[in-house]
Amino acid sequence: NGATRMMVGGNGDISFYNDSANQGLFWDSSTSRLGLGTTVPAYPLDVASSNSISIAYQRTGVSAKKWAFNSDNYNTYWANITDNILAMTLSNAGNATFSGSVTSTGLTVTKASGDIATLEGTTTDINVQANLVFNPVYDVNARIVSAREGAALASTLSFETGVDNTGSTVKRQHIASNGDISFYEDTGTTPK
Repeated sequence: NGATRMMVGGNGDISFYNDSANQGLFWDSSTSRLGLGTTVPAYPLDVASSNSISIAYQRTGVSAKKWAFNSDNYNTYWANITDNILAMTLSNAGNATFSGSVTSTGLTVTKASGDIATLEGTTTDINVQANLVFNPVYDVNARIVSAREGAALASTLSFETGVDNTGSTVKRQHIASNGDISFYEDTGTTPK
């Protein structure tokens, strides 16, 4: 149709155009920056898009998943779009939310004051609990358990240790909502 598809400037800049003659890709040779959807790239790769997914990639090979990076006015998202799983959300305020479990070989959290982490349940069941699990050796766990205390809107806190390599734990200390503290031994069912 005679429309310009590519233009090379005398300064080495390269522009590519879509069917509507809009510039879609721009190489700025003076800064060695590539712009997708922008003619003034401010970074080595600068992507500007109004689409819900800005960047998607897929590793070639067996069972490769396609991952996407996108954002809206409030958050930035990292998602497995093959299986429609939102893996991570980063808010503009700097908060991170992960779906599923988070595994780390070394996690350091530095904060001057306030809550370092919040574990929240997503149910209103009477016997709901939130666990923080420590697993220093394969299937030898220790847990800190925060549980709702019956129908009351009160909570308890328990400390549990692993007794074998099955991953199960036994209650060793329990703090009730009224402040009573109980210690357990053996099977963790009867306080001492």
